Amino acid sequence: MDRRFASEGLRASANLDGGFLIVETLVAIAIFLIIATGIVNLMVSSTNATSRVKQQTIAEQGVMNQIEKIRSMDYNAVGTVNGCVPGGLSASTAFTGLNAGDNFGVAATMHTTVAYASAGVPGSAQTGADVKQINVWITRNSDSKVLAQATTELASKNLPSQSTATIKATVSDYGAAGTPMQGVPVNLATGPSAPESCTTDSSGTATFPGLTPNPTSGAQAYYDLSVTPPTGYQVLSDDAAGSAPVHVQLSPTQFWTTSLSVFKPATIVINLLNTDSTPYTGAATVTVTSNDSRTSGIAKSFTYAGTPLTVSNVVPADAPYLVPGQYSIQVSQFGYQAVTDTGTVPVGYPTTLSSTFNETMTPIAANGELDVTVQGKKSSGATITCTNASVTLTDPTGANKGTLLTSAGTANFLTLIPGSPYAVSVTDGARTGSANPVAVVTGPTKSTKTILLSGTGNSC
Repeated sequence: MDRRFASEGLRASANLDGGFLIVETLVAIAIFLIIATGIVNLMVSSTNATSRVKQQTIAEQGVMNQIEKIRSMDYNAVGTVNGCVPGGLSASTAFTGLNAGDNFGVAATMHTTVAYASAGVPGSAQTGADVKQINVWITRNSDSKVLAQATTELASKNLPSQSTATIKATVSDYGAAGTPMQGVPVNLATGPSAPESCTTDSSGTATFPGLTPNPTSGAQAYYDLSVTPPTGYQVLSDDAAGSAPVHVQLSPTQFWTTSLSVFKPATIVINLLNTDSTPYTGAATVTVTSNDSRTSGIAKSFTYAGTPLTVSNVVPADAPYLVPGQYSIQVSQFGYQAVTDTGTVPVGYPTTLSSTFNETMTPIAANGELDVTVQGKKSSGATITCTNASVTLTDPTGANKGTLLTSAGTANFLTLIPGSPYAVSVTDGARTGSANPVAVVTGPTKSTKTILLSGTGNSC
């Protein structure tokens, strides 16, 4: 019996030791994995950092090599293909390394821009083309990160003419508070140095330096600027300032600047509602007025025919487009209170291009009264009251509000719209009379009008 208990005790001890061993092994594996993960992350981070440093170093060398190549070129050849400063350089090309056949290790692009600039020498004429400013940079294609960048200026061996002229045009988005527009083609025509074309830079500027001054007459007497707007945009009929033209005659050494504006056309939707927020299906006159500094006060009226009204133009010069800006909406209809609303059109430009004005049509209480007294003159000149005249009342819409015969010389019209101009006409046999307009006041006060018939007679 004792041997059996001893044997079972040994087996229990062995099982317990084995359990501890398994737990220790699992703990060791977990610790190893934690340490190993940290080491792997460190190695990956170190490898990535090394790769980034390598990319930036090679990119910097590539940029400087490109700068040196450009500086060794003939001055007149320094420019980009189809650029504002024309030449043989590519505006963008794949960068694979310092030498042909190199493997840079990541897809990248080398960019080159060339622009004219003034030397800024005090007292000298501003030609706008004293030097060429060259900018070279390399970006990684995957995230557009700039790996290296350098700028230099290149001067001609011969000084630029001090008798030429320069045009500097800035293109902006009129609907976005004059935000500069990059990449917009500006075209120069009709002058002696035309045609030329230049695309705006990051500041929205296109510069045309070294222009031959215009003669005083003839087909080349003026330079004309035009803009090729981006997709979805239109050109404003005049510039943002409303004064600088795009038709100019340049004199020697003149440095002329102008602003050109583009915009995305907007629309205004006018939705009329009853006081219970149901759609108003009646008629009304809607007047849209521009509050823009260029066209302040210019208005256009539209007829509301029972369904929401869409307005896409107001200012004739920019028809058929609606220029974003501040507008006032006025709604009028006989029998309803006048509505006036003002707002920015559209809110959220240029993503949102439409603004909706929800206006409530509130009826005016028909509690006005008009009493019309009809009189005539006898042959003797004495005035008499006509007790059998026919009095007709017409409201501003042309609707007949009834024809009454005078009783004791007065015709009484009730339930009229106060504040509205009515027309009154009277007949009594061959004799007539009229009054237009006749204003009606709110009850219980009543309006009165006396109408004297034409001609004379002993009775009426």
